[in-house]
Amino acid sequence: MDHWNRKNSTFAVLDHHTYTADVHIPQNQKLNFKLEYSARDTYNLPNLSPASWANLVNHWTAGQDDEGFQEYYRNKYHHNINQSCGLTCKNETLCYLNMGLSNSNAKPLLCT
Repeated sequence: MDHWNRKNSTFAVLDHHTYTADVHIPQNQKLNFKLEYSARDTYNLPNLSPASWANLVNHWTAGQDDEGFQEYYRNKYHHNINQSCGLTCKNETLCYLNMGLSNSNAKPLLCT
């Protein structure tokens, strides 16, 4: 089957799934992957269009749905962080998202 020759496809990304596995198991055991989250389900997105992501970030920037933002923050670090993102952290993270930066190591002057 030719996956690239679809007559009615928009080639839009329909969802994003993040999986996790315990890599600290003994070598003789098989890795067991499990779904960590679905972007559409977790963030209640109608689709993964840039407009949907922008609306979500604007929603968080307006101070709405802090619980959803905190879930994004935990997902960003694959739940390897046991703290919430306080006001300074949230403002910086939202600044990076609004500027289209995925890597906070860039630290633009506008976000400090």
